[in-house]
Amino acid sequence: MTLSGDEWSPYLVEKPEVGGVVYEIVNTAFLREGHDVKWLFYPWARALFLARKGKVNGIATAWYSEERNKDFLFSNPFLINRLSFLKRRDKDITWNTYEDLSPYTIAQVNQAVVSEEFEKADYLKKHQVPSVTTALKLLVSGRVDLFGDDEINIMETMKKNLPEGLELVDFVAKPIVTNKLYFMASRSRSDHIEMIKTFNAGLAKIMADGTYQNILHKHQMDRLTVLP
Repeated sequence: MTLSGDEWSPYLVEKPEVGGVVYEIVNTAFLREGHDVKWLFYPWARALFLARKGKVNGIATAWYSEERNKDFLFSNPFLINRLSFLKRRDKDITWNTYEDLSPYTIAQVNQAVVSEEFEKADYLKKHQVPSVTTALKLLVSGRVDLFGDDEINIMETMKKNLPEGLELVDFVAKPIVTNKLYFMASRSRSDHIEMIKTFNAGLAKIMADGTYQNILHKHQMDRLTVLP
């Protein structure tokens, strides 16, 4: 079983000894069904391309979108993510609708989905970048005004790669959206239905016996559970 992924700290970390909560949930779910997982790490656009073309069995850090649903079959959700816009503290930015953001330049990681509504807002000034780190560097330097992504990932990336910028930024009060996280397999693969069934079966088992909850607690992410 080979999955592609982009390092998405603290959820998915390339070093096996760290791994992250996604790494552990996905590995454990597949292992319950008799499958070992090998991870191949690439920038997000490349990881998504390999998964879409069926070069790997799937990708496990995906939010749902109608566009992706054309190419991929989605598993049951296994985690919750909260997305917000980050800005410089010295900029007073608020919004209620996306039209309110028209004056601003917004960094977006290539092939990343922020929300369905954001994707359709083609009137916004979106500046495509290869990585979260690049987006944050542009934001701190003032070359873009906003960057929307998962709150935990943003802060973890800042601490790791741009700690000097932590005091210069804060989140816009209104969140973008709360997303569910999925494993997805390309419809181009003959085994895509079996892959999703296998993951769902393993996920159900670890949710039923408490292993899933223990993994979240270990990573201090209990609030991100998809369980009621």
